Amino acid sequence: MYRLQRMYIPLCLLFLCSTMTISNAQQSWKFGVGLGLNQSRFTESLSSQELLQPNLNVAKIGFSTMIRAEKSVTSQLKVAFTPSINFIGASSDFSPITTDYSAVTFTLPAQLHYFPINNLFVGTGPAYSYLTNLSLSVEDMSNDATEFAERHLLELRHSIGYIVKDWVEVSLSYNHSMNALLNAAVTDVNGNPVGDYSIKYNYFQLGIVVRR
Repeated sequence: MYRLQRMYIPLCLLFLCSTMTISNAQQSWKFGVGLGLNQSRFTESLSSQELLQPNLNVAKIGFSTMIRAEKSVTSQLKVAFTPSINFIGASSDFSPITTDYSAVTFTLPAQLHYFPINNLFVGTGPAYSYLTNLSLSVEDMSNDATEFAERHLLELRHSIGYIVKDWVEVSLSYNHSMNALLNAAVTDVNGNPVGDYSIKYNYFQLGIVVRR
C-alpha cells in the first residue's frame, strides 16, 4: 500500500499541473466525441515457483466510447481530457479449462499533448479508472467477480496521433494499469498457503475523435 501511495504522488502532481495550466490558456476549448477499438491483455503475477503458470496471453478485442475536452497551453502544448467507457478482457488457455475475462471500466485520463510538427502529437499522462464490471466465463458458465476485484485503478496512458484539418483526430494509445485488478492468496489441496496471485491489464487503443 505504501508503494502504491508513492506512485500516486508524482502522477497526481502532473494532473494538478495540467489542470492549473488551463486557467492560463488564452484559446478556447475544443470538444469532440469518438470511438476506439481495443486489443487488451491481462498479465498474471505469481509469487511462488510452486504455482502452475497459466497463460493469459490470448488478447481480446473490445471497444470504447469517449468524449474529448482540449485546450491549448502554448502553440505546441495542449491539455487533453478524454473520459471513456472501455470494454476489455483476455482469455486464459490453462488446459483443459479455458477462462474468459471481461471487464468494463469508466476511465478519466489527463494528458499533455506535445506537437513536434503541425498536426502530429505525442502525449502522456495518468488516468483514473473505476471498474464497473468484471466477469469470468468458464466452459460457458459466467460468474460475476466484480466484488472480489479492485474497483479503483490507476493507469498510465501514452499516445501518438494526427489531426486531419483540425476536425478529425486519429490516435494510437497504450494504457497499462499500475495496481492489480485482482489479488488472491493461493493454497494447496490441503489448504496451506503457497503464494500470492495478482492480475494487471494493458491495452492498445486505436481511436477516432471528431472535434469542433
